[in-house]
Amino acid sequence: MIKGVVFDLDGTLFDHHGAALCGLRAWAPTLGPTSLAPDEVEAVWFALEDRHYQGYLDGRLSHRGQRRVRMAEFSQALGLPVPDDLDEAYTGYLAAYVAAWCAYDDALPALLAVRRAGRQVAVLTNGDQDQQEAKLRSIGLSDVCGPVFASSRLGVTKPDPRAFAHVAAALDLSPGELLMVGDNLDVDVRGARDAGLRAVHVDRPTTTLADLSQMYT
Repeated sequence: MIKGVVFDLDGTLFDHHGAALCGLRAWAPTLGPTSLAPDEVEAVWFALEDRHYQGYLDGRLSHRGQRRVRMAEFSQALGLPVPDDLDEAYTGYLAAYVAAWCAYDDALPALLAVRRAGRQVAVLTNGDQDQQEAKLRSIGLSDVCGPVFASSRLGVTKPDPRAFAHVAAALDLSPGELLMVGDNLDVDVRGARDAGLRAVHVDRPTTTLADLSQMYT
């Protein structure tokens, strides 16, 4: 019997890609002229994000370090000088990104439905604890999402079974009593199943939290 539901954050409850895209489109033109087309600028940014954020999750870069590398390589790709102060340069993007933070429309109803069903709820996310909690406060979900477990504080990242085991222990439930809900098939779904949890895949826009509600309520 499912007694608790664990949600991923980015791409599941929080529209990271949408916020990042809005932030990039507002910020990138302020950096200076480039020969790249807008879609090429976006492709470069997200490729760098994927590569270097994974470096942070793998422990090869600090959270600030991956931002610095992305800023430097993005400037080079645009044919612009690399800023002397990479941290300061990145704050322009960060401000635009934060301004665009939003939850998916089905996020709050899903969390409330789980709570009404009498099940525990939690968030398990790969990322920086402070930033992930700030996202949840900003998008109005912090009061209903339950405890937040971020990899920066856990010391391990999904799909490591220890991340899922930590959540189960904290909720005083067995892994088999938990359902993981996430958008990443390998990290969230297969990782959870390998750790003994049940799991469902949120494959937006094909499937949403509303489509899967019968599985977690």
